[in-house]
Amino acid sequence: MKVLKHALIVALVLVWMGCTLRAQPPAGLSELKNKHQKLFKEAGALTAAGEWEPACRLVAEILRVEPGFAEGWLLQAHIQEKKDSLGAAEKSLEQALALQPGLAPRVLSQLGRLEFAQQKYQEALEHLEQAGDESLLLASARFAVLATAQPAPFDPQPLGPAINTADPEYLPFLTADGKMLAFTRRVGQQQEDVFWSQQVEGRWQEALPLREVNSLYNEAAPYISPDGQYLALTICGRPDGQGRCDLYFSRKEKGEWLPPQNPGAPLNSSSWDAQPSLSPDGQRLFFASRRPGGLGGTDIWMAQRLPDGQWGEPQNLGPVVNTPENEQSPFLHFDGQSLFFMSNGHPGMGGFDLFRSRLRPDGSWEQPLNLGYPINTHADEGGLFVSLDGKTAFYARASAGRQEDTDLFSFGMYPEIRSQPLSYVEGKIQDASTRNPLPARVEIVGLTTGDTLYYGNADGQGHFWACLPAGEDYALTVSEKDHLFYSDNLPLANTGEPGGPFFLNIGLQPILLPIQDSLLDEPVVLHNIFFEFGSAALLPESFRELRQLKRFLAENPGLRIRINGHTDSVGSDEDNQLLSESRAKAVYYYLVAEGIELERLSYAGFGESRPVAPNDTEAARQKNRRTEFELIRE
Repeated sequence: MKVLKHALIVALVLVWMGCTLRAQPPAGLSELKNKHQKLFKEAGALTAAGEWEPACRLVAEILRVEPGFAEGWLLQAHIQEKKDSLGAAEKSLEQALALQPGLAPRVLSQLGRLEFAQQKYQEALEHLEQAGDESLLLASARFAVLATAQPAPFDPQPLGPAINTADPEYLPFLTADGKMLAFTRRVGQQQEDVFWSQQVEGRWQEALPLREVNSLYNEAAPYISPDGQYLALTICGRPDGQGRCDLYFSRKEKGEWLPPQNPGAPLNSSSWDAQPSLSPDGQRLFFASRRPGGLGGTDIWMAQRLPDGQWGEPQNLGPVVNTPENEQSPFLHFDGQSLFFMSNGHPGMGGFDLFRSRLRPDGSWEQPLNLGYPINTHADEGGLFVSLDGKTAFYARASAGRQEDTDLFSFGMYPEIRSQPLSYVEGKIQDASTRNPLPARVEIVGLTTGDTLYYGNADGQGHFWACLPAGEDYALTVSEKDHLFYSDNLPLANTGEPGGPFFLNIGLQPILLPIQDSLLDEPVVLHNIFFEFGSAALLPESFRELRQLKRFLAENPGLRIRINGHTDSVGSDEDNQLLSESRAKAVYYYLVAEGIELERLSYAGFGESRPVAPNDTEAARQKNRRTEFELIRE
């Protein structure tokens, strides 16, 4: 059996040589002395067995005597490439081509490949075009020539000794505020664990293992939610796994991480499933997988969270993002649209490059954009994370002089590859009387577009978090059964840079029937009711809040309210009194027109007599110009 296998390998090498010569008769080989023919066959057998050094010596001996033997130069080039002697292999191919010009275009393609691997991009491009090569390599050579001629601004900075060690660190992920970092460290030769660090006064603290999550198995590729309360990661080799590596989830409860849970099928499969990244609202999960149904090696897949909280059947992102090669390490930015990933199947600088694709309004993906040189190089780049404001990226790269060791670095994203400016709102909701957390419904709507940005419930601790793109003002409403609703305005329309973030501690007043006197002193400010300047005419942005007030009254038919109008101190007392009353009346008439009974409503204007802030700045005066309602006892 061994003899048969050995003979087969030798035959395959000779077939390879024959293909390289484009089926020309082996006149060169037949003209060699019998001794050298035998040596050449031995060299082919050694090559097939991976014995590069003795094979190289035999070929060199033949070429010393027979320098015109083109097949010998081809075999020597093959061996030299396997030994990573790419420059020498290039010269051997050139020698073979000079001896037999008929070897083109195959040898020209091989030359182009070797030159590309040596970062000789212009030479590679010329040879590949001469060969008529239409492969990915030609597209990559064209890209590399342009990219190196126009390098992007790039100044990577290591995260420092608190994070980087002699062991490899990679796959970083941060919270939205940039204060907590989670990443993978390979300890020893094989053991992967999740580590984390906090930033204090601009400095990263000593990274610590995430002990509640780490085990004897391999834990890697952590995703941490924007608020730092939810964790997704890859664990390999666990007995409860569906395949070799699966996706697991954990959440923080009372300051401690719960044991990671495997959601099972269909999210996980019998194949490799890894490197999770969730959308900011937690409803979409992107990950890399080798499962059946893909386009090639590893692809990027997406699963949607179902109404019951489970994950639906994963869908392949399709041929715009995925290729017959490999796509890995997806990261969906906080904007919910910009997907960063690594790929060796799109035109690039060589190896794995970093790319960005954006989700279009129709649900399709834009053609991936290579992040350019020198962010991408001939080496492998991957595992990118981009900060909330889109200005700073974090990734792993090989340390100087230590190609096997990767450390974590940060760098500035040049404007053309940045995501849109973002802010966020984070809140905690509780009962104003008992201080118990409330899983209240939270809705955030763009005042100009009317688009719902966020709709969901706070968690069991009353906590919620939502991303806010700059360039729009937002209306936030919080509602819970048997409580007054809460209204707020989140202004981001006039900020070229992201404003905020917004941190809200929201106490919802319980509705106690009959209404107690104490509640008369707790009016609800309607922050998203707006009027034309100096007028009682309601602006269109007001109607969503008015509909919320109408819905609240319809759901609580036993309540009576008074609508109050207030102004700032600009203008005369008489004018302000009249304006405040007219504005309260406008809200009153809207509710009546919408079917709320007259006997449940009243209104009053207070002019400038009840300020909630000094009238010394425009921001303070804006707080005093307000519409509110309060409950009226029976």
